[in-house]
Amino acid sequence: IGLQNIGSTCYMNATLQCFIHISKFISFFLKLDSNNLSDDSLSISFKNLIEHLWNKDCSPKKLDNNYYIPTDFRKKIANKSPLFQNDEANDAKDLVNFIIMTLHEELNKVNNNIINSNFNFQNGMIDQTNQKLVFQTFINEFKKNNQSIISDLFYAMNLSVTQCSICKNKLY
Repeated sequence: IGLQNIGSTCYMNATLQCFIHISKFISFFLKLDSNNLSDDSLSISFKNLIEHLWNKDCSPKKLDNNYYIPTDFRKKIANKSPLFQNDEANDAKDLVNFIIMTLHEELNKVNNNIINSNFNFQNGMIDQTNQKLVFQTFINEFKKNNQSIISDLFYAMNLSVTQCSICKNKLY
């Protein structure tokens, strides 16, 4: 199902087409109980968009024109971010970041996104002997604070190591 361009929204339509073809994402939003969300949430607007495009069995709906006009979603984005309020073309990457951040904030099961911890990471220096433990601790703390479909599907972490070619010291 296509999305009609409503002004300079080709960047938005391309972004939405990517999101709405991730099966776990679609399934989540089709089952989303929106009772705990505010009426102005992007999550509800995204759920409505998906419901217009997909059946409950995650197959495309038959539309008369073979396209859908995402006016409500466009308005919701414009209301939430000054970057998208004009009718000028924008960067799809900026919209992806905005959607991911906003949906995660709305859907995160951890209310204030801050859990007290004793985890202390100073100056990027980790002793080589405990780097796996520190990295695993960091991952565990992150998971305590970030519990949403967004963090499950789109967040990733990596551990990088820089080694001095002279003294062979490593910075993790």
